[in-house]
Amino acid sequence: MGYIIDVSEHNIIKDWAACAKAVDLMIIRIGYRGSISGKAAYKRITEDLKAKEHIKGAQKYGIRYTVYFFTTAIVDAEAVEEAVWIRDYIKGLQLSGPVFIDSENVLSNRSARADKLNKNDRTHLLRVLTDRLISYGIPCGVYSYRNWLQSNIDMKQLDRRVLDNTWAADAAAELGYAGPACLWQYGKRSFAWAGTQIDVNRQLTPFCMEADQMEYYRSVVVNKALSYLGAAIGSAKHKEIVDTYNKYINAHRGPWRAYNVKYNDAYCATFTSSIAIMCGYTAIIPIECGCPQLITQAKSAGIWQEKDRYTPRAGDLILYAWQDSGSGDDTGTPDHVGYVKTVTNGQIIVIEGNSGSAEKVAERILPVNGRYIRGFITPKYTAAAPPAQVPKTVKLALNLPELHLGDRGDAVKIWQAITGAPVTGVYDETTQAAVKAWQRAHGKRVDGWIGPGCWTKLGQIEGWLT
Repeated sequence: MGYIIDVSEHNIIKDWAACAKAVDLMIIRIGYRGSISGKAAYKRITEDLKAKEHIKGAQKYGIRYTVYFFTTAIVDAEAVEEAVWIRDYIKGLQLSGPVFIDSENVLSNRSARADKLNKNDRTHLLRVLTDRLISYGIPCGVYSYRNWLQSNIDMKQLDRRVLDNTWAADAAAELGYAGPACLWQYGKRSFAWAGTQIDVNRQLTPFCMEADQMEYYRSVVVNKALSYLGAAIGSAKHKEIVDTYNKYINAHRGPWRAYNVKYNDAYCATFTSSIAIMCGYTAIIPIECGCPQLITQAKSAGIWQEKDRYTPRAGDLILYAWQDSGSGDDTGTPDHVGYVKTVTNGQIIVIEGNSGSAEKVAERILPVNGRYIRGFITPKYTAAAPPAQVPKTVKLALNLPELHLGDRGDAVKIWQAITGAPVTGVYDETTQAAVKAWQRAHGKRVDGWIGPGCWTKLGQIEGWLT
């Protein structure tokens, strides 16, 4: 059994033939987001200077390889951008393991842009990034050193498949990390074929190479709802929920009533609607501030499930009727609504707004087919899902490129003119915000990234396509 090594632009391979005889698996850094203020790469996704060299060397000499990326995302949009970049970079590569996401501090004084993220925010961003990779059909895991994994990431909040692919660094006689781990980076050593010391690793368990697409779209809603847990009526987070709803219904036409929710109103339906709005899922999840109207919309869309005994999935909406006697399927007026978080061992865990005497966002547990269940809304999450592999361009009469932060050119100017952003030819954060607003208004996935779906929708609106 040969060595498992990881390499970046800081490592030198002098003799690839000798390296191939010694190495069983090479984990290659393909890029990172710059995180030190004043440096040219600050905030930008940057390719590792030796990524292509290392990949070509591994391919030429028959060394099995996979890749890793150093994330310093500090907002959801950056995590999504990193996932898209990784997906596009590895397209066509024959990887022999999951893609690893490196999460650790950049500077010892914790002054780099992502170093001071709190545990909850860091975990959330890792979840956004890894869930998005899984949605693209890309198995993935997380790398860091033992103390960071234990103190700065809530690992149990990550998808089980990501958790199984934990790569832990610990320069000790035995791995001190107590959680699941597939790889242990136990130190460095010198090799005659390398011009620098090389990190060495030991495989502890087989890689988890499972990945799917559709579960991601459900997890987006659940994770966003979870981010509001504990928000009590009158709090800043509660006002954010109400304001999001009111802003949306005033800016768009739809089947909802023209009623602006007040801060002292019951807000369970406002909560489910606002989460859908924030996630860009208004095309598949009913938007309303009243429970009866949610059912009306769901029936019209063909996504209403009347049977109490139905076993829901994460991301479904559950409606309650407090007058339910517990005998048969209640068909009365619904009183309350929330999102299904999980269903295990016959128990449904729900995330709901306006819960209890504190009127806060909280979780509720009730049995499958239990009393008070009015029915379920079952959004067609496949309608929100793009294909796992999107081509670099889509041909109409000409090649139309994918666009995201940092891109430049006439194609950027087109979207700036369409969305009302300043026409500078540079895809900056102002342009990204304008694009997101356009995506929300036209039922597209809200990620600030212009892909074939957005170009096609624009073509239909402008009459280029019929």
